Amino acid sequence: MIFIGDVKDLKQLTDLRVLKEQDYFEFQNTLRRALGEKAIEPYNPDENPRVKYFKAKARLRDRVKAKSKDGLTLGSTLASICCMGLGITPLNIGELS
Repeated sequence: MIFIGDVKDLKQLTDLRVLKEQDYFEFQNTLRRALGEKAIEPYNPDENPRVKYFKAKARLRDRVKAKSKDGLTLGSTLASICCMGLGITPLNIGELS
């Protein structure tokens, strides 16, 4: 259990808000949504192994996909090359291999 509240103003133990184990997963999903991430579904220990495998592969694919979005795009790379002063301009960059 996690107790939430100010201990200085405590008169009774029931005045504190309590985060219990069964509520913790929903608390995590609430934080994920607040941070702009996608909420995940709870773990099911009785799930079919094939379904579990496919879900794991989908999560891996989503992680790789999210990781690749952090890189530079081709357009921004070409624009940065034009700004380096190498004699390459937007007018002659199309002639290069």
